[in-house]
Amino acid sequence: MMPALPIWKRPAVFHGFLTGAVLFMVKFTLYTLEHWEIRFAPTYQFGSFALLMLGVVWAGTTERKMWGAEFKYAKALLSGLLVLTVATFLSVCSELVLYNLVDTSLNAQTKSILLESTAKGFEAFGNALDDATKDEIMGAIEKSNPGSPSELLAGWPMQILLNGLFLFVFALWTRSKEDASQSDWLSGNNAS
Repeated sequence: MMPALPIWKRPAVFHGFLTGAVLFMVKFTLYTLEHWEIRFAPTYQFGSFALLMLGVVWAGTTERKMWGAEFKYAKALLSGLLVLTVATFLSVCSELVLYNLVDTSLNAQTKSILLESTAKGFEAFGNALDDATKDEIMGAIEKSNPGSPSELLAGWPMQILLNGLFLFVFALWTRSKEDASQSDWLSGNNAS
């Protein structure tokens, strides 16, 4: 049985900070190397997702060792959610710092990157959208303020939610296997 720990001393919070710090440093590195456009590339999105899931698994296995058989599915899910919450918050904070303290012109650069990638997306999909819809989307991007604290913080719960969809699977992987019953379909054992 794991002793009662304050939430800030849980391994999940530590691994969330560690994962978030890596994302923080990667964004600053992309900015410093003048390759901010990579931040919006699918490779970056996949890499940051993989890093987040690595943090979730690492925290889950650490907490499973501490909790033992008590580390059931709900605790594994909460552990992963703590990692995602802390890591994505630090990631949002890095953008807040970059956009508002380091380089205020980064906002215009981001808009230009988003407009260009959206236009390329429209070309790839051909006539899937009518011109009025395309103009509306482009207009919304032009009116947006990607570096504003309100937009960044408003997107934070969505980051948790989108990455959190995979927590249901990763929690099955990191939970204590001793909580699986005889009829657990994942273990391949059937009671009947």
